[in-house]
Amino acid sequence: MLKDTAVDLNLNQQVIQAVKGAFNKKRDEIKSDGFVINTLEASLWSFINSDSFEEAVLLAVNLGYDTDTTAAVTGQLAGAYYGCAAIPEKWKTELAKYEIIKEIITKLYNNTQ
Repeated sequence: MLKDTAVDLNLNQQVIQAVKGAFNKKRDEIKSDGFVINTLEASLWSFINSDSFEEAVLLAVNLGYDTDTTAAVTGQLAGAYYGCAAIPEKWKTELAKYEIIKEIITKLYNNTQ
């Protein structure tokens, strides 16, 4: 149990450093290799250095390496900030089962009101 706490504390420190570091790093200093802390930092960096949902996700993808994970996390951050309307329509309509996804989202949203 104590060992787990030490691991948690170390991870918490790594998360804090990733959040702080993402603001100050240059593109070539960002790692997008799939390691959870690096993914968080790369996603924050992409979000911080963009002005739209689309730009944030494209920055994440263009970092290379583990692009799908980094873009997914970046998309969640950017989506929470910019909202669903900011997602390019062409991206939404290309989703498999888009209409079903839209219906589920609408029902979930309506149940929170």
